[in-house]
Amino acid sequence: MNETPLKGTIKHKLTMLKANPPIQQLTQDCILANCEPDVPEPWYAAARLQLSIRCQYYRAIEKDPSRALHFTYALNCPPSGFHVKPMTDKCFYNHICPWCFSRRLVSIYDALMRPEPKIRNLHDLLV
Repeated sequence: MNETPLKGTIKHKLTMLKANPPIQQLTQDCILANCEPDVPEPWYAAARLQLSIRCQYYRAIEKDPSRALHFTYALNCPPSGFHVKPMTDKCFYNHICPWCFSRRLVSIYDALMRPEPKIRNLHDLLV
C-alpha cells in the first residue's frame, strides 16, 4: 500500500477529526458503512476504499493513456470526513467519487436541518 504505481499519486495520511461535524458522520454512515462494513476503524476503511477507487482509475489509465493527467487529478481526491495530509484538490465528480458525493450530501443535510418559520412545500424539499 506504500508503493504507488503512477507518478503523481499522493499518499494521504488520514486522522479522525476532533469534533464530529456532519461531513464525518455522513461519510461514515452513507459511504464507509456500506462499502467496508467489516473494518472497525473508519480511517482504515477510508484508506481501503481509496485504494479500491485508485485501482479502478489505474485500470482506466491503462485502457486510455491519453487521459492519464485527467484521471490522476481524480484519483488524488482527498477522503471527506477526515483530517487529510497533504491536502489535494477535490475532483467534484459527485456521481462517481464517494468523497465528493458525501460533500454534496452535507449541503443537502444542512438545507433539510435548517429551521424554517413556515411549513415547507414539497417542491422546496426536492434537491
